[in-house]
Formats: sequence, structure tokens, C-alpha cells
Amino acid sequence: MLERLLFQKRQMDMSLEEIEDENGLDRSIRRSLTHQKSPGITFEDFLERYKDLPVQTVAFGYDENYLPLLFDLGEEHSEPLVVIGDPKSGKTRFLQTFLHLSMSFNSSEVLNFVVITSTPDEYEILEHLGNVSRHCLGVVSADDPEAAEWILRLAETAEERLSTLDLSPAILLVLDDLQFIQSLDTEVRLNLEWLLRNGPDGHVWVIGAISTSAALTMGRYISQFRTRILGKMPDRHAIRLGLYPGLKSHDLTAGQQFAVYLNQSWLPFWVPEKNFSDFELPEQEKTSDESKINQIDGDN
Repeated sequence: MLERLLFQKRQMDMSLEEIEDENGLDRSIRRSLTHQKSPGITFEDFLERYKDLPVQTVAFGYDENYLPLLFDLGEEHSEPLVVIGDPKSGKTRFLQTFLHLSMSFNSSEVLNFVVITSTPDEYEILEHLGNVSRHCLGVVSADDPEAAEWILRLAETAEERLSTLDLSPAILLVLDDLQFIQSLDTEVRLNLEWLLRNGPDGHVWVIGAISTSAALTMGRYISQFRTRILGKMPDRHAIRLGLYPGLKSHDLTAGQQFAVYLNQSWLPFWVPEKNFSDFELPEQEKTSDESKINQIDGDN
């Protein structure tokens, strides 16, 4: 079940009462979770607050009670995840933050990632950080033939892991955005669909992002993402794309706030505040994508 296997609110070393007292929250008042200003945890504060997370866990957001939302990399029955929202809703920011937190909470022996994106420049900083820490296997343009090669390679990796039960490290395949799938040839699309269904059993997870308008026209692919994080969009589209009713998605704060269906209701949450544009990228020789593909081959 989603609430048991994928997203959980954990209190870590503090009780809910302690967390609320620390942040001046009145427990007698339960505010609406939508249309609220972000509680305002910075990226650095978030890392410090949840530094004692278990291995193979990523905390990627927090609710109004400052409790984290977690992605469990050790649970093979977890599902692929897609972020859907209107332009400027923060989809790429969510993915960037998710990857940065993934690297911060887990060593490269535990987690690696590959990004296929229509805007490689937006992942340049994360590629640099991932190269230094050895988490990053590649950041590839969606129109580069190498994008298809990565999909085929990771499908093969997942299949081999199912037979050998050697499941480390976990691999995140980030697709930003999913529209490029339509330009892939049949073999690659079929391998990607296989990866969506079976990849988590081999600890290879697909995490995608797509605009609201595109998601409405790509039902075949979106239907394979049963875990959906929604950003700001018209309510009528959230009813269709969110799988469950009840979300006032037009009230979500664009660029900061998202919602996930958890424990029989929609839970709005925030991502930590991080301005990636403030990071100065130093000159550094980068590992070639070919050598990174060979690294995967060597691991298998």
C-alpha cells in the first residue's frame, strides 16, 4: 500500500508535540493545508533536522507540522513517481531538490542517478555535485541518441538484478520531461514501459515530470505512474490526473507547494528552499558519459 511502502510521516527523534512547540504551532488550531504560506525550512535546516534518517531513505518535503515525507529506496514494491503541474508550478525545482537531497542523505554506494532532460543546463550544478560525489552516472539531453541507450542499459541492469538479487546501488532514472518518450523508437519505449512495471523490483526507479496539458494527452504512459505528485493546476484537471478526488490544486503555491495522496486524503507539502542558481560552478573536467555507462556494465 502507498501509505505503508512509499511515503511515511515520521517523527524521527521528536514527538509531534515537541515539533509543534518548537515551531510555535498551536495544536488546538488545525488550519487548512491548502493555500498556506510555506513554513519556510531552508535546505540546510532541512538536512540538519533530518540528518538521522535510516539508510536508503530520502526525505524530500515536509508538511505543515514539519514532519518529513520519505521515499524508501529499500522497498522494491515502491512505484515509479511522476510530478505533474502547470508551467511555473515547480516541477523541475522539485526534481532538482529531490536529487540533491538523495545525494545528501545517501552515499554513492547506496544511490546513483541518471537524468534525461530537455533542458540539460538546468541540471548542470547537480551534475557537477554528482560527479564530485560519484552519485551521477549521466545528465543527457532528451534529443541525444544516448538517452535511448541509457533506457536500454538500465532496463538490462534491472533485469539482471532480478536474477542475481544484487540490488545495490539504487538507481534513479529522472525524466524531465516525459514528452520526449513519444519520439523514442518502439524498442526503447517498450523497454521503458517494462522498466516502469518491473524496475523497482531491481531497485531502478523512474521519476518523471510532465506538464498538465501534456499529461492529459499521454494517458497510456501516465497511467503507469500510480504515485503522483501534483503541483498547481486547475481543479478539474487534478480530478482527472490525481486518481483521487478532493484536492483544491488551484490553491497550491506555485513553485513551492505540492500534494500527494496519503492515508485516504490529499496531503499538501513543501520542498525545502534552495536556490541552485546561487551555486558557482567551478571549472572541472567531467567524466565522459561513455565511461559512466561502462561503470554500470562493470557493476553487473
